[in-house]
Amino acid sequence: MPLDSQASVIEKGIPVPSRRGFRFSEIDRIVACMDIGDSILPARIGLKASAFKTWAQRRNNGTKFTIHNTREGHRVWRIA
Repeated sequence: MPLDSQASVIEKGIPVPSRRGFRFSEIDRIVACMDIGDSILPARIGLKASAFKTWAQRRNNGTKFTIHNTREGHRVWRIA
């Protein structure tokens, strides 16, 4: 089946939309402000707690986090 040349137009310079309007560089800024014992509810910024924890630990060597379920939702604490 031949391609319709007008329906298949390649466009350049169109930015890729971010997922859920969130950039993972924002996690880096949040983690940089967190001290041991501080916590966050990632759902408030549109993320799952496990995604926040995984990204934060991978990008910030030596930091450790734990997740616990609270009345507000899954909360992430910095523990190291």
